[in-house]
Amino acid sequence: MQKPFNDSGSPIDSPRRVELFSDFTSYVSGTDFSSVLTASVTAATSDSFPGVVTLTDVPAVANDEAYIVGASKFLDISQAGAIVFECAFRYAEQNTAYLNLIAGLTSNTTSGILATGSGGPRTTSSNFLVSKAGNATTLQPYSCYSRGSIGTNFLQTLKTDQLPIADNTTWNTIRIEVVRIDSSYVEATYKFNGQPMLDAVRHQPFKHRCQYGTALPMAPVVGFRTGATATNAETIDIDYIYAGQMKD
Repeated sequence: MQKPFNDSGSPIDSPRRVELFSDFTSYVSGTDFSSVLTASVTAATSDSFPGVVTLTDVPAVANDEAYIVGASKFLDISQAGAIVFECAFRYAEQNTAYLNLIAGLTSNTTSGILATGSGGPRTTSSNFLVSKAGNATTLQPYSCYSRGSIGTNFLQTLKTDQLPIADNTTWNTIRIEVVRIDSSYVEATYKFNGQPMLDAVRHQPFKHRCQYGTALPMAPVVGFRTGATATNAETIDIDYIYAGQMKD
């Protein structure tokens, strides 16, 4: 795309910012965001909780999927500009040790974003995510291209005093920042409720250094997949989703 011009007819050299944001005062799938749902799952706003979109799986069936994804894959780490993702959600795990959660950026915007059972994000996608496996209680930062190895997961264990609160009342905020550091690599950092996510062993902030040469364009995603066993209805409330990038 050509750069815009100023009043004198010269190109404007400042970067462009492309952004996608919704605080879900209303929600219609297929506009800025789209629903990826299977079985009886729904995605809707409610007068009871204005400004919130709720993903609901009733009745819950094993491996049901429920995601809100950006309608366009406009985030590209091969571009020079930094990428920022942020969202807020709340949940209560009704099928203990089975609910799989995901929030972040992915090139896969169709069904199968999370693998069946507790398989986590699919390694065939370009991903910068925070996820919770069904057989775990903690969130983990995740990227698919870390250490320059395409298709290799990079998971780390979160410091225990930064665990998400699954009481269906407290909002959990996730922020991911991806910055290009040289001609071959980007570096991703992760924040939970405004604080850097820390490694459980060293108590240092997570930093994923990733080779971007073959990465695919990505869109924001927030959602869940039920695990191998699901008998109780699962719901997640999403307060807002933001994703943006500075581009040349």
